[in-house]
Amino acid sequence: MFRLAAWLVLLISLSINANEVKDCGNLYSSFVDNKKRAIDFSELAEKRDVWINEHLDIYFDYEDGLNASTRVGIVKSAIIEKLQSEPSLYLDPSFIPTAIYELSRYWSYKGVDADTEEVFVNMKKGSVSFLFEDVEEHGMSTAIYVLTSGNHALIEAMYEPLGDSIFSLDALLPLYPELSGSDLREFYSCRS
Repeated sequence: MFRLAAWLVLLISLSINANEVKDCGNLYSSFVDNKKRAIDFSELAEKRDVWINEHLDIYFDYEDGLNASTRVGIVKSAIIEKLQSEPSLYLDPSFIPTAIYELSRYWSYKGVDADTEEVFVNMKKGSVSFLFEDVEEHGMSTAIYVLTSGNHALIEAMYEPLGDSIFSLDALLPLYPELSGSDLREFYSCRS
């Protein structure tokens, strides 16, 4: 009897999670995935490496045996150290849009940490518009990346200091003119 109850609870929790991911996934497919089909990912990786080289003075040798997760951790640590030592970088349009995007990629996979809240609070003091900059040049801003990540802790970490304006239709329409109010409600339901 206990096993049956345990399996039932597990099945219900999995179906709830699957529904949440499905709703978010449909929105992601509608507004991001279609744009990614025409992207040269090797060119995108080269641009990312150039930014990392120029702004963080990190040069990866891709034959050194480091895995992608380790590299992302190195980049995250370098960005946090740089932001803590030079807070004016929160206002630097050549640094912060890509930096916050790279940090969000890290937090999406590794989970939020003590640095997450500090960075988003400082973003509010700087310019929230950087969160909407099209970093990868195919409609992928940090705000859209976080909203479509399915990582509820990261979404809340961004939402808490920045408030409803981060999810407003007005903020998202310049990147996604086809976005509607009902689509935005899907963002909210995925977030809850």
